[in-house]
Parts: sequence; structure tokens; C-alpha cells
Amino acid sequence: MLHIIGKSVRTHGIHGDLIVQLNVFSKKALKKNASLFFETRPDLFLPYTIGQIRLLNDTTYLLQLLDKKNKESADELVNKNIAVDETTYQLLSSLKDDHKKSCVGFQVFNQEVLLGIIEEEIISAQQPLIKIVYENKDILLPFHKNFIVKKDTKNKIIVLDLPDGILDFYKN
Repeated sequence: MLHIIGKSVRTHGIHGDLIVQLNVFSKKALKKNASLFFETRPDLFLPYTIGQIRLLNDTTYLLQLLDKKNKESADELVNKNIAVDETTYQLLSSLKDDHKKSCVGFQVFNQEVLLGIIEEEIISAQQPLIKIVYENKDILLPFHKNFIVKKDTKNKIIVLDLPDGILDFYKN
């Protein structure tokens, strides 16, 4: 039995990569050499092997299939339902609780200085950001692993080591 988990949106680049929207909480089960099934015709799903998969945001992935080497060959899979087999679906379902928890509501410190409380997380492929209120202004800060010194989920505290001058940008 197959379970539909998303849809292909468009091609990306010239090497046959696809942008796909997947309703999964973890890509742990969707690794290199795993199979995804594309609905090429109504009720006809054909298997394709994952070459690489990369998370772009919460539900959008960049997918490289081993069988698709150029844009033209990948075009035939655009706007198609994507499914997984029962075993993969069960694994994805069991990983649901491992999904990255939101940091909204956490206190944010720059080293030892309290900056504010996270009001929103903005996840993008280019730069993950957090929005806080700092000195009565909404500001966006980089939320990259290189800047995170400590994350205490029990006490809802995140300590950052931000680049010099980044807060000066928001003053005045």
C-alpha cells in the first residue's frame, strides 16, 4: 500500500533537481537510495530513487533523483503526487515526535545580555532568523547553529554569540 506524502512543484536548475512539498516531519527516512513513488498517470505510481534530498524550509525539499539527470527529464515529474511505501510511511509517522520543536517563547541572550523573547522563527534556505522585540523594536537575528552557544529547552533559554555590530544596526 502506498501513502501520498506530497507533490512535486517544479524543476530547479539544469541537472534534473525537483522542488517538492512533503508532509513529513523528518527526512530521516528519506535518505539517499530510498524510493519515492510518483503518480505519473492516474493511479499509476512509478518508483524513483533519491540521489540527494535537502530541506529548504518546513515542508519544501530540494530533491535529486538518480534517474533524472537534466531539466527535460525531470519536467515529466512536475505537479505529480508523491507517495512512499507502508514501511517508510510507518517510519515517518514514528518520527513525528522527533520533529524540531519551535523556540517561540524562549528567552534570547547575546552572551550574558538578555535581548528579548522569540516571537517568531523564520526558516529559509538562505538564513534561518528569529524575530524578537529589542528596545521596543521588532528585530531579526540570525539563528544559525554557528551563533548558538547554548540551548536550554527545560528553562526555555537560548544563548547566542552574535557578530559584533549586529545590534548596532537596530539602534536609532
